[in-house]
Amino acid sequence: MLSQNLVMITKSEFNILAKNLDLSSQDSWSKDYWIKHKDRYFNNILLIDKYCSGTKILEIGSYPFHQTLLLKKMNYNITGFDLNPERQMQFITDNELNIIKNNIENDIIPFENNTFDSVLLFELFEHLRMNPIDVLSKIFKVLIPKGKLLLSTPNLYSIYNIGRFITGKGINNGFVEFNKLNTIGHMGHIREYTVKEMIDFLSNCGFINIEICRFSTKTREGVTLGKIIKNFTTDLIEILFPRVKTHLFIIAEKPDKFGINK
Repeated sequence: MLSQNLVMITKSEFNILAKNLDLSSQDSWSKDYWIKHKDRYFNNILLIDKYCSGTKILEIGSYPFHQTLLLKKMNYNITGFDLNPERQMQFITDNELNIIKNNIENDIIPFENNTFDSVLLFELFEHLRMNPIDVLSKIFKVLIPKGKLLLSTPNLYSIYNIGRFITGKGINNGFVEFNKLNTIGHMGHIREYTVKEMIDFLSNCGFINIEICRFSTKTREGVTLGKIIKNFTTDLIEILFPRVKTHLFIIAEKPDKFGINK
């Protein structure tokens, strides 16, 4: 049984929690996304437990709402934003999720300044196609002093991106990424970023105490022998060269009202 605001959930506890999630009302893309990103969800929760000092959380870009539900079941007070929640309304209703329709690039955040202890921006920054600076500025305003922004995004210098670049395949297929507007209802990856680029964005938007973690997300369930070998090989390379892991997890802090954090 998970305790309220559990600190440092174990993998076995997470697996029990994950096993009991009912995804039956979700579409095939969302179910496949769960399989591919379950390890990332676990990493996210470990870092949320570590860095979120309060319980009032805003999650921007909640779709497909797996992380939202996991945190709700862990008794976090979480509000989610999505540009088109109607595409998963049955799942939202069944699980009584607090989801607000909001396009963070076009809409204001409908809360007073200094409202949230933490803001989550997981796997969204790479999708922003207008002005990431404006998005970070909106987040900065609604965080309480000393509040945390937790952000995850693909690593431009991942082992997979390096391999695709060397073989001439490019980082992302532009047609596929733009066509996601038609197939799943939101923009695909506009571009991916380096650690230095992310630090530049955050520091220039007023955030301090920026910490960088690296992790990798890979599909490990129901895969072929070839995929098992590929995972093993890339795991080994990532042990030797951790900077090529697939994802960045970034923690940044809003200064207190005097601009000094201790």
